[in-house]
Amino acid sequence: MGEPDGTAAAGDSTRAAAVGGLALVAAQLALVLLVVRDYEVGYRLHLFPVLCVAAGGWLVHAVLPPRFRLAFFCLLSLVTICFVLGWTDGALVIGTGSGLIALCHLPAPFALRVSAVAFVGGALALFRLDVSQTFWPVLGSMFMFRLIVYLHELRRETQRPPLAITAAYFFPFQNVCFLFFPIVDFRTLRDTYRPDADWRFAQGGLVYVVRGLSHLLAYRVVKYYVLPSPHQLGDAPTAALFLAANYALYLHVSGYFHIITGLFRLFGFGLPRTHHNYFLASSFTDIWRRINIPWKEFVAKLFFFPAFFAARRLGTRAAVIVAALWAFAVTWALHVYQVFWLTGRLPVRGADAVLWLVVGALVAWNIRRDLARAREPRPAPDTSARAAALHAARVVGMFALVSFFWACWSTPSFLFLLQTQVTNAEWLATAWPVAIVAAGLIAVGAGAKWIADRPSLVNFEAPPVRVAIAQFVVLAAVVVVGRPEVAEELGARTARKIGELQRESVTPVEAARAVQGYYEEIADTPVRAGAWLEEIEGRAPPRQTQYTDMTRPADDLLEQELIPGWRGELAGSPISVNQFGMRDRPDRVREKAPGVRRIAVVGSSVVMGYGVADDETFPHLSEAGLNARRAPGAPRYEVLNFGSGKSFAIHRRVLLDRKVFAFAPDVVYIVAHQDEFLGPVPHLTKLVTNGTALPYPGLREVVRKAGVTAETPPGEAQAKFQPLAPEIVLTVYRDLADECRRRGIFAAWVYVPMPGVAEPAGLKAELVRTAERAGLVVVDLSDWADGRKPAEVKLSEADRHPNALGQRLIADRLLDAIRRRPELLGGAP
Repeated sequence: MGEPDGTAAAGDSTRAAAVGGLALVAAQLALVLLVVRDYEVGYRLHLFPVLCVAAGGWLVHAVLPPRFRLAFFCLLSLVTICFVLGWTDGALVIGTGSGLIALCHLPAPFALRVSAVAFVGGALALFRLDVSQTFWPVLGSMFMFRLIVYLHELRRETQRPPLAITAAYFFPFQNVCFLFFPIVDFRTLRDTYRPDADWRFAQGGLVYVVRGLSHLLAYRVVKYYVLPSPHQLGDAPTAALFLAANYALYLHVSGYFHIITGLFRLFGFGLPRTHHNYFLASSFTDIWRRINIPWKEFVAKLFFFPAFFAARRLGTRAAVIVAALWAFAVTWALHVYQVFWLTGRLPVRGADAVLWLVVGALVAWNIRRDLARAREPRPAPDTSARAAALHAARVVGMFALVSFFWACWSTPSFLFLLQTQVTNAEWLATAWPVAIVAAGLIAVGAGAKWIADRPSLVNFEAPPVRVAIAQFVVLAAVVVVGRPEVAEELGARTARKIGELQRESVTPVEAARAVQGYYEEIADTPVRAGAWLEEIEGRAPPRQTQYTDMTRPADDLLEQELIPGWRGELAGSPISVNQFGMRDRPDRVREKAPGVRRIAVVGSSVVMGYGVADDETFPHLSEAGLNARRAPGAPRYEVLNFGSGKSFAIHRRVLLDRKVFAFAPDVVYIVAHQDEFLGPVPHLTKLVTNGTALPYPGLREVVRKAGVTAETPPGEAQAKFQPLAPEIVLTVYRDLADECRRRGIFAAWVYVPMPGVAEPAGLKAELVRTAERAGLVVVDLSDWADGRKPAEVKLSEADRHPNALGQRLIADRLLDAIRRRPELLGGAP
């Protein structure tokens, strides 16, 4: 009689363990949601609302009978697509995608079905040129590669796959926010699906999700605080740091891919990892096997092996070379194809093709070496310290080579910059710290390899419950540290850094579009959500009017200027340019009236007030504020807005001569942002290589020092000017300050950081030091947006111009600075 009781007790214990496991997973999911929300992870991708739907869906999925789970996943995915995109665009994605799937199953010969899909795909590509349609990037992301894989599998299948697994393959809910998606293999998805997966399986998925979050936070640390700007590469250690940090930015991609894979596993799809310790690759074939594994398998299955077998008659070694070169040429073409579907552009660059063919040649050479070794008797594993050191040296060397490739791919001017530096004896003399660090890394790596070769020292595997508890503690700590009241207890500096890490920002280099990396371009391709979700999230709709609509070309020194008398509308806000080509009052006159003190504000489109109404710009608001509180008998103030977009130091110096001084200002404010060192370099490169006469002696001296002439290729010229960026700005500032003093004008330099743009360590100090050395009075408004999230004070998630609130805050902060420092008004008229 005891056995039934024992069986029942065992059953109760099993059910209790299952409920406890589900509770642990649910608790971790809740903390994941808090981390994603508090740290704005995937903010532009609408990751938080999608994860909220996924978390709620998982709770239902976990209690459903196994036979209903796959159908529920499909329903959840389709609903999520419509939730994010809106019903119209969601229906277009689902309807068009269903039509493409139906073409694959036409009752016709396989070749005819492929032709039909190719014809319809070509027609859709023509329609894709209408990039304003929201659904195109999502549709392209779901079908541009998966349709090829699906057709390849259908050719080998004898039975039609179940409709539910096909729908799950093409319409997973993660894809609606992650447009840059791993190429999922259909057979792997189908064969690894477990409808009866328990909480342990879901826990494994959460391990991937948390690992992905850690990659993304590490990516922010590298991007915000480690990656140097191009103008800082004046010595070998900084150049080496630039190489390593540039490659480390790939954490962005691996982070997203881990989250995608983890969410699949959360719902019972046992997809394998997409990356495997890629920083530890020891050869060209090893990095090919470790990084973006689904891409490697896709290219190998559909392109490398067919080419290899087709060329086998040339001999195995020759066939390997042909197949590898073909595979990497296809890789380049597929990257272009991918960018087209995600962004609507075709970035065909010959330099990229050459770069990929060089990599293909290196991989082919490595494969040939591996084949030669395979014919030799396999030696016993060498676990000696010497073998460990050699392996570590290969890892460090491969990291350096891949970093070099990454820098050349993402920053094309880097190769020119390196060419100009390696011939400089002083630059080469600074390389010894790099050698010391490399030797140290090899020593550490050798020790780690020696330990790893001894399984008795490292062979352990924590049970799922311990993993879950450990992850819960880590996630809870990240959430707690992110609370402002807790962060402040750690000190003001630490709290500020944590606050920066909690914001999804771009760097000044990205804001100036100086780095055009493939993965950086498409990994964060934003999803334009439907009106319902945008209303829930409180986001502003994207703006349609472009700055170029209100400008006209000028000469090379000024490049462009506002069109006098231009009027238009931007998302309901009127924008007008007066008769002098200024974003200013229409009744403004050139002659200064008696008893008037004029302040000329010169700067970028932030000063101009792009995206806000005429009476919402901070110069307009500052003028109203100054006059509202002036004492009886005090001068009346006029704050003239000379802001114009894409304006940097040289533009502003030219504008002063051509327009500003004619208005007889008493005070000039030069407004600068985080990109102040970035813009003058390409501008000066254009001026010199076009043979434009430089009107300022200081700039001519910089050009002479750099050794650049009109015959110098533009890429080489820019590389030579890059390390001199601070000197270029200093020269322009100094000339500007001297000219203002000569005219009796008070000149101040006003620092207004752009919202949502990270400020690299030391940048502000260097900018301030440059302005002070030039003789400009510094006005630091760095704290103008303190206490506000970037999303509250900028136009939209993709547009970093201050909105009406942001302009008001800048005006208030400027007026406060003037109140505390009356000398900023320049003295008595």
